[in-house]
Amino acid sequence: IHNNGKKKVQLKGFKVKDNTGYTYTFGSYTIGAGKTVKLRTGKGKNVAGTVYWNRGSYVWNNTGDKARLINPNGKLQDSCSWKKSTPANQGKKNCH
Repeated sequence: IHNNGKKKVQLKGFKVKDNTGYTYTFGSYTIGAGKTVKLRTGKGKNVAGTVYWNRGSYVWNNTGDKARLINPNGKLQDSCSWKKSTPANQGKKNCH
């Protein structure tokens, strides 16, 4: 998630959701202006710039999926979608 704004943003209560309905809800996390935070679905310890969903299984589908960022009021703030993994994209998609 990248903050394109000129002010820091508190992400507490924001959600990231996929097509299946898997949902990650941010705890208290402030993202600075012009900064990025990576949300990793696996297990790990949160550090500056990276937070972990701590799931034991995959969330994002290589056959296509859509990541949605939803604010605490339930309004869609942004989304990013992709289609099937190919040799050219190697299953990678940067949503910036």
